[in-house]
Amino acid sequence: MSFLVRLLQGFRSQTRLVGRDLEGNKFYESPNALGDGSRPRRTVQYHDPEAVWDYVGGKRRLPVQWSMWLSYTRPHAPTLEELQLDIERQRRVLANAAILEAQEQAQKLASLEPPTPPSVQNTIEASQLRPQPEAEQPKESPWKAVPESWQPESWSPQPRKKAS
Repeated sequence: MSFLVRLLQGFRSQTRLVGRDLEGNKFYESPNALGDGSRPRRTVQYHDPEAVWDYVGGKRRLPVQWSMWLSYTRPHAPTLEELQLDIERQRRVLANAAILEAQEQAQKLASLEPPTPPSVQNTIEASQLRPQPEAEQPKESPWKAVPESWQPESWSPQPRKKAS
């Protein structure tokens, strides 16, 4: 009997379009075929049937928000506005990374240049201004010499007294 029920449900498609991403992929949700109230089936229909292999092979990726929705870690489907804001955020991050990389490259180039020697006059003035360190006296070692015949004593902890 359950086979017939599932067959009839297949003819009466209850699949509904949930949304689209910016590339034109469509995302669908349909009730579970068992009808036991468990989570619905979530699928994606790629905009180009040939593009499936790009996604499977790793050349392209679905937006993170839709991947989360497909894997049930996100209860609600993302909106187009949310996807557009995320694309703008990604562009800002890439621009900031390029700026930081250029600054780092400039610092590396500056560190590779030979330093300019200070003038003799500046060296003399700097040495006169710098306080001369006093001769340091050797400090006593915190470790005392332990005789070779020394053995550790036994220790047994005292029972803890309960607060009254």
